[in-house]
Amino acid sequence: MKKMVIKIILSLTAVIFAVSCGNSANSSTNPDTDYPTDNYFYVAENSYTLGYEHDIIEVDTDASYSQVKKQAAYKFSITPSDASCSVTIANITIKGTGTITDVNLSASDLSVPSYIKNGEEISVSLTSTGVNKFKASPKTQKAVYTVTLEFKNGESTKNVDIDLTVIPVKIITKEEIENMINTLGTSGTVTVIDGIIPRAEFNFSTFSLTSSGSSFTATSEYIYTNQQFSASSVKYDLQSQIEKSSSFKTLAGLTLDYNSVTTSITGANKNLAITFKFGLKTGYALDSSSSFITTSGMKITLILKNNTWK
Repeated sequence: MKKMVIKIILSLTAVIFAVSCGNSANSSTNPDTDYPTDNYFYVAENSYTLGYEHDIIEVDTDASYSQVKKQAAYKFSITPSDASCSVTIANITIKGTGTITDVNLSASDLSVPSYIKNGEEISVSLTSTGVNKFKASPKTQKAVYTVTLEFKNGESTKNVDIDLTVIPVKIITKEEIENMINTLGTSGTVTVIDGIIPRAEFNFSTFSLTSSGSSFTATSEYIYTNQQFSASSVKYDLQSQIEKSSSFKTLAGLTLDYNSVTTSITGANKNLAITFKFGLKTGYALDSSSSFITTSGMKITLILKNNTWK
């Protein structure tokens, strides 16, 4: 009986040992198990920190140079993290979700880096042949693509799909912005108010857009005795008049946020400088002579002759 028990125990031990060795062998030779080996290779797009418009290329198809106004940007998570992967475009497919559906792109129409590292921000742009394909496309409309990138690390390869949108931009010119301010109010004469009274009139018909700004002296002032003009009220009033003007609405691509409009008072409280820092909607761009209005801003100084600002 003892011999029989010993034989059973030895048999079970042999089975357990064989199963254990079999699992160990599988984990070291099968790269598709849950436990990555030294040769494990993984790639995924990881662009969430770049903003929701990171995958947009904006292009000025009318320009003779510097045609790409904005490049698309991406990041990728790569394992192993010290890998430097060679990258090629394997395929480009136009999707039906855009308003431009007749521009097919090939690999030679896009510019992508030859090598990409883990967590590195990279840019994707159009080549000159890619730009030319959008020459006849409508401005501010978009073409949406799925671009398949092939990553190679040694003998291992991985394909990753990314979304890409191309938009031919409409250019807003310096002259259009000047006309917007020149025609405010009645023939350029603008009344700014702080409540009902005080109020003052300024003529903006000679406005010129420069980085240093334009100054205007009041043509008339109405005020109660010992009352001052509120800079914040007048700032809000003038911003509102700009946004409600037909020219601003026609341009369509400009935005103006209240928090991006600032004021400063100088000259014995008689000079009020209002700086308007504009934004741009997707699909619009500024010409080179007006691009500063999105950075340093457009400055208009209002000068009172008989009263002061507070």
